[in-house]
Amino acid sequence: MEIRKLFRWIHRELGYFFVALTIVYGISGIALNHRGDWNPDMSITRYSDSLTVAVNLVEAQKTDAEAILASINEKDNYKKHYYPSDNILKIFFDVSGGSGSVVINTETRIFEVERLERRFFFYPINRLHRNAFRKAWTWISDFYAVSLVLFAITGMFMMRGKYGLAKHGIYLVIAGVLLPLIVYYIYS
Repeated sequence: MEIRKLFRWIHRELGYFFVALTIVYGISGIALNHRGDWNPDMSITRYSDSLTVAVNLVEAQKTDAEAILASINEKDNYKKHYYPSDNILKIFFDVSGGSGSVVINTETRIFEVERLERRFFFYPINRLHRNAFRKAWTWISDFYAVSLVLFAITGMFMMRGKYGLAKHGIYLVIAGVLLPLIVYYIYS
């Protein structure tokens, strides 16, 4: 078998097999690169209000905390509560696919609710990207990484003529090698 035909076969087969994984890694990579702009894993909702339910805030018991949660539509989601300081009560509650908390100023009765919910699409693909599952996924992602190397190498040798590696392609390969080196040199 001619080497170009073999490379074309490898390139094509790996390309088809890993098309979904390439899209997942590409999208999650962009999302994770912009963590400073947003939280790619969790949707965060915050709001404040004044507590209207009549409960003991100074020595709150579980029933008091549950009554507070019921007043903000989080009934039956109680996890625990504690006092981080003298006039602050913090209550934790479950959220489907996440968690939440209520921080209440016991003197002013003003509270702030924070809900963290997993993003439907981004949370699972970001976990794959970070290899949160370990074990079998490590081998799958290693195989994918080796396949990307093969994909790059076979891709360089597929074209002939004026767009082949010897003429047009070599300049793009050199530019592609220089790009990370320049960025590394500038920012290190």
